[in-house]
Amino acid sequence: MRLRKFILLWGVIVICVPVQFINGESPENPNPPLKSKSISACSVQLSTDNVTLYFNLNLSTVTVSVEDMTDNLLYDTYITTMSGSSLTIDTTGWARGIYTLTVTNDIGVIYLTNIDIP
Repeated sequence: MRLRKFILLWGVIVICVPVQFINGESPENPNPPLKSKSISACSVQLSTDNVTLYFNLNLSTVTVSVEDMTDNLLYDTYITTMSGSSLTIDTTGWARGIYTLTVTNDIGVIYLTNIDIP
């Protein structure tokens, strides 16, 4: 009879232990960090004559600037954004090369990327 109780108790332990860890819980850390996906504040799409900057989040008022590889400022604008809005920058006449597109606000840089004009 004792053997059965031990086996039953062992079965409960074996069944309960894996369930405890399903949601990332553990005795060492009963409050695991939340898992979340991050969303980039902006994204860029290139075409032959322009660069379109998409604002994926509501960033309020930002400055968008584009500089060439020698830090010459080619484009600079101050714009109020909202999630889903976009800005198209005309690149007609720009020399072939790599440019740096920067989105900033009063706190600092929100988005920074290189764009390659073929």
